[in-house]
Amino acid sequence: MKSSIIKVKKDKPKSLQLELGCMITGRFYEFQELRKGTMNRIRNIVFRKATGLELRELQKKKDKNDEEKQYLEEFKDGNIKKKLAELKTSKKMNVEDYEYIEQMLNLLTDIKKKENEYKKMVESFVNTQTELSTMFTDHIKGLGTLMTAMLLYYFGYCEKASYPSSLQKYAGITPESKLVKGETAGFNLNCRTMLWRLADSFIKHKNPRYKPIYDAEKKRQVMLMENEAENAPKSKLHSDLRSRRKMMKYFLIDYFRVCMKITGRPDPEIYPIAKLECHTHLDCIFLWVENQKKVNPI
Repeated sequence: MKSSIIKVKKDKPKSLQLELGCMITGRFYEFQELRKGTMNRIRNIVFRKATGLELRELQKKKDKNDEEKQYLEEFKDGNIKKKLAELKTSKKMNVEDYEYIEQMLNLLTDIKKKENEYKKMVESFVNTQTELSTMFTDHIKGLGTLMTAMLLYYFGYCEKASYPSSLQKYAGITPESKLVKGETAGFNLNCRTMLWRLADSFIKHKNPRYKPIYDAEKKRQVMLMENEAENAPKSKLHSDLRSRRKMMKYFLIDYFRVCMKITGRPDPEIYPIAKLECHTHLDCIFLWVENQKKVNPI
């Protein structure tokens, strides 16, 4: 298949343009998940054959990070074919099984090519969203092209949301967003995973707008634990998740407000600002971006 480019006019978002972009983004991640999932299954088989573990035998947890790193390096994607050949040579795997897995690896090579073609289309689509990039995404450190595509895939331009809380609820980052065994999740699990990955990126890249929110909340949560407060987090992991959730709530508020401006919809009152008279810094995303343009011109 030849690489394709979506030829659309670079102006305000249109329903068909957005629909096409979301469809392409979805196909890209479907190919990616198929490739990664299949490779992980093959990796597991090769690892078990190499170490003598039965396919259904539980693997002991590794006590040291060094052992985990060694495993990841030894059985990384680029080494699987080599490991597979060693199993055949040592007769730990019969020829029939070897050839079957080799065929699967060849198919994964084809899938990777399709994935890259869809990736180019996704990047082309995101590049047409000039208002969003100029007003917001180009100035958010740690927010790349593919993650921007995922925001549009899950939220669009917030056409179906009346308030930022609608996005937060859909993404499962509200206090009541909990998984209960035997019950259907009241939010989109994949969307929440996407936001957690974005949170990792913000922390890793020390995003100047959102990382300080995380740091301040993490410090507050740790103090609650030390003081044994009634609402203290149960563990360090719990405090970290609370801090990430707060950071991403702020991010979604900013994204919502930018989308309102792009689509020409009225910007509703933000509850923490209008009702609680706190978090007033949430009201300055547009000013913040303008300052970023002066400090770090693109």
